[in-house]
Amino acid sequence: MSNLKSIFFLIFIVFTINSYAQKTIESKGEYTLRIEKNWSEDFAINKAKEKAKINAIENAFGSVVTQGNAIYIKEVSSQSQTKSDMIFTSVGNVLVNGEWISTIDEKIEFKDSIEYRWIKAFINGKVRELTKIPFTPQVATLSCNEQKCSTEVFNSGQELIVYFKAPTNGFVTIYLDDSKRAQRLLPYSKNNTTNTFEVKADQVYYFFSKADDKQKNVDEVELFTESIMEQNNLYVLFSKNDFDKPLLNAPKIQEFDNLNYTLPASMEITKFQTWLQAIRSFNRNIELKTIFLTIKK
Repeated sequence: MSNLKSIFFLIFIVFTINSYAQKTIESKGEYTLRIEKNWSEDFAINKAKEKAKINAIENAFGSVVTQGNAIYIKEVSSQSQTKSDMIFTSVGNVLVNGEWISTIDEKIEFKDSIEYRWIKAFINGKVRELTKIPFTPQVATLSCNEQKCSTEVFNSGQELIVYFKAPTNGFVTIYLDDSKRAQRLLPYSKNNTTNTFEVKADQVYYFFSKADDKQKNVDEVELFTESIMEQNNLYVLFSKNDFDKPLLNAPKIQEFDNLNYTLPASMEITKFQTWLQAIRSFNRNIELKTIFLTIKK
């Protein structure tokens, strides 16, 4: 009997966690659209309904706001914005913090003016909130090869080392975002044919440190700024299974303080954010940790 109770209790916990992670509620939305002269009526109806679905999701779970290289969620009640690294889905090329599950009721109204015809869609349906995927590895940014050197504030010219330890075998990749471009730091440049860097469970890695004998062809990383202070974002992506990388531009040489440095393979930050949200929306097993780095001159 005790075993049966334990099994039931475990099943109940799993069900409760899953229910909390997949919050499904009923929500209403509406949208008014001007019908362009080259549109068919069916096209206009579908477009208005799509926009009304977006409005319903935003009414339930808040809206997604992009500012520069950062993504925020604006709360429904308070209208306050909180920075987010959770996944989003795309509806009508608009990022939303939820999924449309099913339509309960919908209504379409038309209104004519002198030059144009207008359409208004009302929709009522079930929507599901997307919750943040927990990041299971341990990760920290360091200024030396020991955990006591953990910091998120660096001086210009200081080396960056990333401490990493995962609970399972898996694959990791790291990008540095300077608000203009996202540079791929891991895998290392001499392993540029691989999508990710393979790691073993419970092993400690000091990425970008040649003192870590578990790694080969290590690229050392130094952080630079020409401003008094600069904010960069470090993105660490981890999954139990390998996953694709985005299309990158080749590394290039850049001079700084009369010395030549190799800049890693990179891409424009807007394209990187599009890729990041798309791959995490498609692959729900990819975990993300964002670390905000400050670089001082």
